[in-house]
Amino acid sequence: MKKIANLLLTALAALLMVFSSFGSVTAFAQQTFSNDGPASDAKFDIVLTKIKMKDDAALKAFDGVKDYDGSPLTVDKFGAEATTLDGVWFEVHKFDASKDNNIGALVGTDGQGQLTKDGGKITFKNLPAGKYVLVEDKSKSLVGAQEQLANAKAVPMEIELPVFKTDGSWFTTVEKNDALHVYPKNSVDKPSLTKRVDETNMHATALIGQAKTFTIKSTMPQGIKDYQELTFDDDFSAGLSYAGNFKALLKRGAAPEAPIADTAYILSAPAVGTKDADLKIEFTTEYIKTLEPGDVITLKYDATINEDAIMGAANPNKVILTYGNNPKGGGNPKTGPTPPPGETPPPGEDYPELHTGGKKFEKKDKAANKALPGAKFVVKNADGKFLKQTKTGDVVTKNEWIEATDAKDAVTKGATELVSGADGKFEVKGLPYGTPNQKASEGSTDYQLIETEAPTGYAMLQEAITFKVNATSYYKDPTKVNALESADSQVVNNNKVTIPQTGGIGSVVVIAAGILVAGLGLVLKRRMAK
Repeated sequence: MKKIANLLLTALAALLMVFSSFGSVTAFAQQTFSNDGPASDAKFDIVLTKIKMKDDAALKAFDGVKDYDGSPLTVDKFGAEATTLDGVWFEVHKFDASKDNNIGALVGTDGQGQLTKDGGKITFKNLPAGKYVLVEDKSKSLVGAQEQLANAKAVPMEIELPVFKTDGSWFTTVEKNDALHVYPKNSVDKPSLTKRVDETNMHATALIGQAKTFTIKSTMPQGIKDYQELTFDDDFSAGLSYAGNFKALLKRGAAPEAPIADTAYILSAPAVGTKDADLKIEFTTEYIKTLEPGDVITLKYDATINEDAIMGAANPNKVILTYGNNPKGGGNPKTGPTPPPGETPPPGEDYPELHTGGKKFEKKDKAANKALPGAKFVVKNADGKFLKQTKTGDVVTKNEWIEATDAKDAVTKGATELVSGADGKFEVKGLPYGTPNQKASEGSTDYQLIETEAPTGYAMLQEAITFKVNATSYYKDPTKVNALESADSQVVNNNKVTIPQTGGIGSVVVIAAGILVAGLGLVLKRRMAK
């Protein structure tokens, strides 16, 4: 009996130990996992990682409720082309339902505001339990050149701490390796930019002084309303002059293109005729806020090739777009125009250009090979029109074509006569060559040179002389700007007149022979009559 009593006491003692053990687990659970949550003075950390996604489609493909529970995620969870984004400013505000977007006062003096770094991360630390709003400020962001934040689908982001897990526990701090992770996502976008001459061409040719229209187009990106700067800066090369006729237009959706009010931008335009000009168009912040993603801004103006253009060389017309969320002068990124589809032009050739050419001639005696001064010529194109030049002194400032029935009629109507000098040389400058969209180095066009007056003592040419204008018809290599070398002149030969002149010995012999023949004829006639 005593043994049975001892066994019961032993079992009771063991049972007490088991219950005691259960009690300690219950107490631990109450401390960490109870329905009451953490202690009232508990602090929490939020680790924010900024994700850059390819576009809106990638943003929409990510289901935040289904795919995310607050734990750390790898970047590839957001798509194959997703990356993190440094240089984006975030700050923490208190939740306030009475304020716009529920954004209340900053937490502390600065809302713990900081830029994402080291893989797009920011850690907001020691936040008490409560409701907060994480706000992205694009104006303080320092995203790298050529990039601007386009969409802010998760910003402002409302968070109520603590955030509970599915097992009833909650996220705590970085030190405990258990902080809450959030992933605001943006696509990164920038305005597109193209520039063409004659609407669609990267390359065009023209007469000196002939106006050509340049067209700049820019499609507005997502997030355009947040921009504080949208400035187009157009830089002319020395061979181009501003010719006015500026227009600013907007195309929205299916609506027709319409003029933009001149109050929407500040236009800094040079005087018409200014060489090596700079044209700047700065859109106001107020107007930028009215723009929508997908809107197309079109800027147009005219330019001419001037007398300083190098014959056979491209005269590019550059444009730079400065855009972004920072105020003007705040280091916003810049971009140049997009090359045509399928083209990757070499540096310096990704801007539209105008080119013009010329030709040099030398008038010579064909037999004696000596220079002949005083010969006069007109130039005729393939359309049968004749060249008329306007000059300031000896400098050609404008070329144009006029209609005439022939060379003589052309001179009467004002066509320019090119005159060979004492050395027999003469030239023509500022003629277009090639076809639309042919590069300056590739095109070629044939013209005709028609003599209107021969040198004294020489026969006038009865046939037109064909000559070719291209990149190397005036200079051997027009790209060597500091060492230009003239191309070989085309020689135009004339023959000296060799028909005997009236009053010479030849005419006396001919006349005497004629009289003798006539006399003999008369004698024979009389004899036959007898």
